[in-house]
Amino acid sequence: MDVFWPAFFMDSTGQYPRSCELDRITSLAITKCDDLDGIKDGLIANPEACRASFNVWDYVGTTFRCADTGLDTQISTAAASVAEALWDGPKFSNGDFMWYGYEIGANLSVRAGITCSNNGTCVPNERLTVDFWYSEFVNKDPTADVTTLSHAEFDGLYLTLKRTFAASVEASEARITRFRDLGGKMITYHGLVSSFPQ
Repeated sequence: MDVFWPAFFMDSTGQYPRSCELDRITSLAITKCDDLDGIKDGLIANPEACRASFNVWDYVGTTFRCADTGLDTQISTAAASVAEALWDGPKFSNGDFMWYGYEIGANLSVRAGITCSNNGTCVPNERLTVDFWYSEFVNKDPTADVTTLSHAEFDGLYLTLKRTFAASVEASEARITRFRDLGGKMITYHGLVSSFPQ
C-alpha cells in the first residue's frame, strides 16, 4: 500500500508539492525532534513524541531555497497536506485503519515524487504503477482511468490486491522453525527511517 497511497492521495486531492518542499519539511521535523531522545544525532528516535510536538502546518508559508529550482520557495498547504497524509497512512473511506504511515523523518520526496511538464501539469511518479495494478488486477480493463478513483474504489484496490497476493506476500506466520531447519536465510532491517535511493 505504501506505493499506491501517495499517488492516490495526490491525484484525488489535486495536490502535487515539489520534492524540495517535502525535503524541507523532513529537515524541519528532524531539527525540531532530533534531541527528544536525549541524543543529537540527526535522527528521530522518538517518532510519537515528535508527532506530538511538530505541527507541519506551523511552517506553511515559510521561505527556503528550493534545490529543484534554485529559487526561494514557500512551503505550500499541498506539501503540508501530503506530508501529513503520508505520516498518517492510508485509511479506508469510512476512516478505519488500512495500513501504517511513514515515520516522521522518513524521506517523503522519494515516496511522493512528482514529474512536472513544461506547461505545469504534474503527475505522481508512481501513477503508472497504480494504473497497472488497478487496470490489470482490479478492473481487468486496460482503459481504466486511475486518476478518477474514488476513495471507495481505492478501498477495493487494496482489498483485491490483498486477496490476490496474500498467499505469496503476507508474512503473518510467526512459526518459522521449518524455514530455519531447511536452511532458509532471511534478510531484514531494523530502524525507523525508510529512505530509498532516487
